Amino acid sequence: MSEFWNENLDIGYYDKILTTGLKNNKGIQANWHNLTFLKVKKYLNSNIKHLDYACGSGTLIGVYSEADSIGYDISSRQVVYANTKYKQKANFYMTDELDYLKNENKYDVITVLGLLEFLSTDDNIDIINNLHGLLKPNGKLILTTPNFTSTMFLLEKIVNLIGGISYENQHISKLNKAKLEKLLNKTKFKIINVDKFINFPVLLSFISIKFATLLNNLIEKVTFNKCGYLLMAELRKD
Repeated sequence: MSEFWNENLDIGYYDKILTTGLKNNKGIQANWHNLTFLKVKKYLNSNIKHLDYACGSGTLIGVYSEADSIGYDISSRQVVYANTKYKQKANFYMTDELDYLKNENKYDVITVLGLLEFLSTDDNIDIINNLHGLLKPNGKLILTTPNFTSTMFLLEKIVNLIGGISYENQHISKLNKAKLEKLLNKTKFKIINVDKFINFPVLLSFISIKFATLLNNLIEKVTFNKCGYLLMAELRKD
């Protein structure tokens, strides 16, 4: 996985896609990430300490977080980019620099967005349990991962065909809601909620991100988050 993130992705790849898309008000991939970060933003208010694990090029912290945030990622190239572009917002480090003992019971919220699908079940459980120790009592872990139902499998094939990067050989854990809950029940956390979000209007983002976002939010409200291409789990440390 480290070779993929260091070699296959251009420096700042996702950050550039999102920020350019928002500026131009169009782009499916840009709004995919935008909708994800907007969903997570509600946890990142100004009076908390926040760790973003697998922070990539730093966009969540740099653009959406109001918290006292810090980021860690496996890719040295993305960490350098994040520290260059978003140095006024936070510091970013390699994941192997994270000292779990020194940071025990330190954070109110930890986010792990779009990582679980790239790891095995055992690796996911190990990482989640390690992050458990970094949270304060009653602290929250927020996770996102694709909801691999039939529609998501089809969407993945389309994205791999027309997108700049194929994830066909990178996605290891293809989870749906039941499989995710089964995995999380093997960890030290208590599951508060698992929601589905991002629906078909996101595909209209190639015309207008603002319009697609409004329509997507309406669909989520009407369906009570019972359908969607992505899963978001909210976990609590007791």
